[in-house]
Amino acid sequence: MSSPPITLAFPALVGRLFRRAKLVVDVRDVFPDLPVQMGLWREHGFFATFIGALAKWLYQLAELVVAVTPTALERIRTREPHAHAILAPNAADRVEPAAGIVQRKNHTTKKSREFIATFAGNMGLANGMDLLLDAAKLVASQHIRIILIGGGADLQHVQNRVTKEAITNVELLGVLPRPQAVGALQESDASIVILREGIHESIPTKIFDAFAVSCPVVLSANGEARRIVEESQGGICVTPGNAQSLADALIELRNSPDHAHRLGANGRTFLDARYDREQIMSELAGKIDELFIEGLIF
Repeated sequence: MSSPPITLAFPALVGRLFRRAKLVVDVRDVFPDLPVQMGLWREHGFFATFIGALAKWLYQLAELVVAVTPTALERIRTREPHAHAILAPNAADRVEPAAGIVQRKNHTTKKSREFIATFAGNMGLANGMDLLLDAAKLVASQHIRIILIGGGADLQHVQNRVTKEAITNVELLGVLPRPQAVGALQESDASIVILREGIHESIPTKIFDAFAVSCPVVLSANGEARRIVEESQGGICVTPGNAQSLADALIELRNSPDHAHRLGANGRTFLDARYDREQIMSELAGKIDELFIEGLIF
């Protein structure tokens, strides 16, 4: 099973307990830690306590637990030290980008060239879309257009704000097939990635999508996502929750196209060297083989 959603635990446990199936738990986000960090659950409240106990039970019953970040792996081992837990990071899922998704407005001079920054992904509670809209308003006079691709729980709120506040430099393209979404990133000048303050173990896959097409990232987040962007030198990291900081980074890239190009190239080089999906899956298979040979799993 893969979590979230944590509700997949129930059919997985049925298979494990009554059909004697082998249980492998793939942890994308650690529960209940993530909802607590987002302020949705109280740390010692009913939901956090119940889900925490369920997660611990899952880890105990699983033959193998796979985590996507070192922070998540550490949290899992703290909750259940006896679990067989290993690391298998997120990676790029390569697709052929579609062309012609972004239509740049005509310009007469280099200074008036339109700069396009794209957010491609889920608009959910973990993202904080208000921050992005606030930043968009701050750069409206700088020939900077923000393209939003995707859906999610906050989509209606975003649409309402764009309309009500007449944020004319924001364009919503809705949910697009993956080749078109990646194509939009390829044709953009920057990719915007945002996480709410307090979220540390998540690495949005949209970072890898941007790296794959040499698009520099403007990241508003801390933790593992920030580590990736800083280590790769594939983008600019800004203060989480600060719209002015996000706006300043977009203006910086808009005014320094050569610098933006170098950041994009750095991201692609880093991705090819460290986060190729085939390589990571091959390493994961090797780790599983070692545990099997040692008699630790299955």
